[in-house]
Amino acid sequence: MIEIDDQAYKFFVEEATELLQTLEQGLIHISQEHEIQKLHQLMRAAHSIKGGAACIGLMGIQTIAHDLENSIRALYQENTVFDLELENLLLQAFDCLRSPTVKQIETGNYDQENSIIKAKQVFEQIEKKLGHSLEEAAEFPEVSMEEGDMTKFLFTEEIPSGLHRWENLLAGKNSTDSGLSIKDELKRQAEVFATLGTMLNLPGFTSIAQTTIKALEVNPKYIKKIGTLALADFWAGQKAVLAGDRTQGGNLNATLVKLTKPLKSRKVETTAKRKQVNQPTQAVKAVVPQKSEVAVETENVKTSNSATASVNISQKQVSAPGVANQKKQIQQKQITSTSSSSLGVRIDINRLEMLNNLLGELATQDNSFILQNQQSQASIGTLEKGWQKFYQLMMKLQDMKTFSEQLNKSPNSQNNQLAYLVNILPNLLEEIAQVGEAVNDIKLLHQQSQQVVKKRQQTLQQIQNNLTKTRMLPVESLLNRFPRMIRDLSVQKQKQVKLELVGMNTLIDKVVLEKLYDPMVHIVRNAFDHGIEPPEIRQSNGKSKEGKITIKSYYQGNYTYIEIRDDGRGIDVNKIRNLAIQKKIFSVTEAAKLSTKQLYKLLFYPDFSTTKKVSDLSGRGMGLESVYSQIESLKGNITIQSQLGQGTKFILRLPWTLTITKLLVFRMEGNLFAIPLDILAAIIYVDPSEIKVEGREKVYYWKGKKVSIAPSILLDYNYPIVSGSIQQESVEFSWKNSYTKNSQGKVMLLLISEDSDTIAIKIEQILMEQNLTIKPFSKILKAPSYLYGCTILGDGSLVPVIDGIQLLEKILHTEKLDAKILLKNTSKFKQSILSKLPTILVIDDSLTTRQAISSTLQKAGYDIVQAKDGWQGLVKLQQNTQIQAVICDVEMPQMNGFEFLSRCRKQYPIAQMPVLMLTSRSSQRYRILAKQLGANDYLSKPYLDQELINSLQSYLQV
Repeated sequence: MIEIDDQAYKFFVEEATELLQTLEQGLIHISQEHEIQKLHQLMRAAHSIKGGAACIGLMGIQTIAHDLENSIRALYQENTVFDLELENLLLQAFDCLRSPTVKQIETGNYDQENSIIKAKQVFEQIEKKLGHSLEEAAEFPEVSMEEGDMTKFLFTEEIPSGLHRWENLLAGKNSTDSGLSIKDELKRQAEVFATLGTMLNLPGFTSIAQTTIKALEVNPKYIKKIGTLALADFWAGQKAVLAGDRTQGGNLNATLVKLTKPLKSRKVETTAKRKQVNQPTQAVKAVVPQKSEVAVETENVKTSNSATASVNISQKQVSAPGVANQKKQIQQKQITSTSSSSLGVRIDINRLEMLNNLLGELATQDNSFILQNQQSQASIGTLEKGWQKFYQLMMKLQDMKTFSEQLNKSPNSQNNQLAYLVNILPNLLEEIAQVGEAVNDIKLLHQQSQQVVKKRQQTLQQIQNNLTKTRMLPVESLLNRFPRMIRDLSVQKQKQVKLELVGMNTLIDKVVLEKLYDPMVHIVRNAFDHGIEPPEIRQSNGKSKEGKITIKSYYQGNYTYIEIRDDGRGIDVNKIRNLAIQKKIFSVTEAAKLSTKQLYKLLFYPDFSTTKKVSDLSGRGMGLESVYSQIESLKGNITIQSQLGQGTKFILRLPWTLTITKLLVFRMEGNLFAIPLDILAAIIYVDPSEIKVEGREKVYYWKGKKVSIAPSILLDYNYPIVSGSIQQESVEFSWKNSYTKNSQGKVMLLLISEDSDTIAIKIEQILMEQNLTIKPFSKILKAPSYLYGCTILGDGSLVPVIDGIQLLEKILHTEKLDAKILLKNTSKFKQSILSKLPTILVIDDSLTTRQAISSTLQKAGYDIVQAKDGWQGLVKLQQNTQIQAVICDVEMPQMNGFEFLSRCRKQYPIAQMPVLMLTSRSSQRYRILAKQLGANDYLSKPYLDQELINSLQSYLQV
């Protein structure tokens, strides 16, 4: 049964959709566009679908893809006639592959039997058209033509290496541990050359090797003579191939041919000396240019853009009647088929990160605009008040009509001037009225602008929410990988364990989600192996025979939580305390003072496992150190809660994206700080007399619960004292009326809680509540752990943002043990640590296959590094010294598996770095070639999980 919720299946759906599009776009004009690189690209697409289908058990689709791959491979032959008939047949074959694949993707099922029968009829027509069976095509060259042919690579790298070894054997310089004679060593090398010659269709080179083998068998007394003649012929053949010969590969020396028959005299010795040609003992190696990283990236960009570029299908004129109409029908069919299924879009996570940063910048700019709006509103208010006062004053002057008449009758000139001013008051009032209308217009425009600002803020918030969700995936895609694992472990270990999954729709950043699998596997295996007791012990303790493991995910504040809980035996803290004393990490007195949380923290250090038995299933002697470091690398935290006899709970806390969030800005000790609102339990005023001093700390009893008051956080770093007052007013601050009023003699506290722990920070003034952008600190700054970063207010002020949970853990000493004690006992933690299962490099260009192999190995407890081709595989080997074995495909772009194997063996001996070739090609000559190039094993796809693991383990144990 196909598990459609499996991660490998989802990768197949994503990959197959793109590969089908590549195939259709390539085949639709193959009668006109069929250069060798184009054919190879199409062949690779069919090959990848075949491999992916095989990995997830879609054997019918695998069979059809295999035949389509061979159909395209058959087109490599020079005598292939590319016409419209062949193009139509290939498109029909493509439809036979596409139809069941899309049906499977859309409905979760397809008719395997009928799909194969229908496809077989089409492929029989293709065989008739080509004039040979498709299975014959399977033996055609299958290496990438994009990097120069395989022949050039082998004759530049492998052949000279073998010939130099041949020279050393003849000179008696090679000292091997094989125990073989020189004759047998030469025969073995000649067999390698014979295989290469046959594989590369070079009959001349093959003939030299086969003749040499026969001569050595018939005339073993003339080893050096045969070896010298053969060496000359091999060098000549190598030179010819590098000069462009791809049909022969050298010619046989007549004397060497004579040596294949028993010699009756020593004349041959003289003849050999006379006929021997002076050949260079050192061949000039042709330089194979290696791609620079820039070149590789450029090609990757071209590849990624091909889907977009291929939409614009060129309309070429054709002279054959009816061809244009057929082309049009094919294009219409393509459009119809494309629209019938929903196509996904692969988005670069780095581009999403860039958009997220730009959104943060936009939010900061918006806050600046809001501040300017507030300031303009204040100015409008001042203008309106001034106008109203002035207008009222003028109205009073308007009422002095009698006074105006008296002034007009007065002979005094000054009184006459005053009378004139009084007379023009009506005109002034009219002007003032117009100014009043302008003020009202400004007010109206400002109100409309405020509405636009509010709508823009809402839109900005919606964009931020949707952009965040774009890079998020439901945790379901991760949790669905555990039921099968628990089921298999239950059968293997004969334990009855039930798995419960809660909160499957919780969204987590895709990057974080991918990195959570390994630590969660470790914890779940730990819970199964060490937590859940055997059935008979559970029953004797009054528990149900069936154990239970629960994985739960949920949000709280700005964090995502994942809990892994079992109802097993729990953790014995006394056992931890005694082990700490036994290992001389702490003295008896020091250990007695350690709290339960501090004792749990010891479990995260190397070589501190309370389990005596080390197994491949769980701890492997590493405790939980690797889990802690992996969670810490995600900026997360892990804590343990346990009750002896009742069970254990591991709590993973991971930060939710904090690009834009609602922050409370406040003043503390004369400085500005901010904190996410949803992390606060309460904001309270307390009387100073209610704050008590207990030992070295100040505490406050809130609702009957002891709350530690954090000491000054300014002591940890140099923070510039801010003088003056902030210019920005509060925006949409719901607590403004309650908490900004001056409370006589009261102390304001912000309460921060997590689980049962609560702390308080003493502040002086709350300034605002606003959606603000958080910018992380630069890596060159060593900021305190309890600061997220900084936010920028509308007036440009930089304000540090407090991570409430980290501050709580720092204050309560739960984040780390006392630094001095740890420093004193660091060397004691570095005792002999049992090695964990090694890291394996998986190389395959198919995303589905790569993920399926990785999943198989991860379930067995191995750490995995992935590469999409041989070139990237070599880079990964250089970067990751922990890699101890390689599983590699044969057919890959950029650098195929044989080339990778050859280059790998130049750096890593066969015993030091096991390499297992895993390919769909089961041809004997490829198997032999892989072995001769240094492969430890050669496995065929589809593979059996246990077969792969057994083979890997056998070579790792050597």
